[in-house]
Amino acid sequence: MGIVIDVSHASDKTVLDVLEISKAPIIASHSCVREINPIPRNISDELIKKIAQKGGIVMVNFYAGFLDKGWEEKSHKVYQELEPIREELKKKYGDDKNGYYKEIFEIWKKKAPPAPKIDKLIEHIEHIIKIAGIDAVGIGSDFEGAGTFMDNLKDVSELPNLTCELLKRGYSKKDMEKILGGNFLRVLKEVERNRFAF
Repeated sequence: MGIVIDVSHASDKTVLDVLEISKAPIIASHSCVREINPIPRNISDELIKKIAQKGGIVMVNFYAGFLDKGWEEKSHKVYQELEPIREELKKKYGDDKNGYYKEIFEIWKKKAPPAPKIDKLIEHIEHIIKIAGIDAVGIGSDFEGAGTFMDNLKDVSELPNLTCELLKRGYSKKDMEKILGGNFLRVLKEVERNRFAF
């Protein structure tokens, strides 16, 4: 139908069902590699390969908790320590969710463990390339949805830092174009080409 199907929040079974039914490539728009950080929200090697076989891509999320198992474990402890403060702030702000989130985020930033380095992001990218090929990977930052990112990749203005790191590792211009958006554009074209292919 010309709609890109995104499985980033889906269960493994749902991803398999979608792959079986869809005539066009699918994406995981903001997920990481489960082999590196074994949380359900990340994508298994088996599913990465199956998504790639169908022409789809896994777009790596920049959120620290999806990238780094150690960071996720440390942050969970901090989150538990903040429980009494969170309850107080909920009472203080009531229905004012913006006020609550603004204040708790400021407190969180002071107590949160150090964010992972950009190397951790590239580890996920390179794992996907290793098992499924350069055409199977993209970037899906989640800047508008997640909270803690890498120190030198906190927002869109710092995306050139990722480009520089990929250059240092010897990626060709063609490969970098694929990683940084070309693969996603290819999927969009393929989905459009398959419209109404019943």
